[in-house]
Amino acid sequence: MNFRSLLIALAVMLSAAPVFPAPVRDRHVEAELVAERTAWLPGVANAVALRLKPDPGWHTYWRNPGDSGLPTTLKWTLPTGWTAGEIEWPYPQVQKLGDLVNYGYGEETLHLVALQAPAKLGGEFITVQAEAKWLMCSDICIPGKADLELRLPVSEIATVDPRWAAAFEDAHSRLPRAGTLTGGFAIA
Repeated sequence: MNFRSLLIALAVMLSAAPVFPAPVRDRHVEAELVAERTAWLPGVANAVALRLKPDPGWHTYWRNPGDSGLPTTLKWTLPTGWTAGEIEWPYPQVQKLGDLVNYGYGEETLHLVALQAPAKLGGEFITVQAEAKWLMCSDICIPGKADLELRLPVSEIATVDPRWAAAFEDAHSRLPRAGTLTGGFAIA
């Protein structure tokens, strides 16, 4: 094989590889979409998460932000036949500012979403996109936004992605359970 053929073969292989774009930074928060598994599975709900990582001293908000704030939102752009569940919110932390009591996240948090794939998937790779919006606060609040995408191969077998295994395990363990209490308020 000559050098030119080798370069062409390498280019073809790289174009078929999963794309892991760099996280998006909007002022004081880093955001990206991450997947629990290494591939999309046909007919299966695949766990995907919006990973938000605020800078030290900053936080984002839970689904019930408390006295002030806004919950994080996701607007999905999915291939035909796919559906997205609601955000599954891990237990929040109490964020106090003077007399205000808010609920949110001051550290890296995965906001879990089940993406249901149709039984038949066309192509070797599928890309999903989402527009994420959040409010980041410290002693001031600033709206944040990122247009994100995640591209994974289609497969009949997918293993847990070792890069995210611990983070997904932690996020799943922090999901509220019906009828439990935390921080003095009921979770439904």
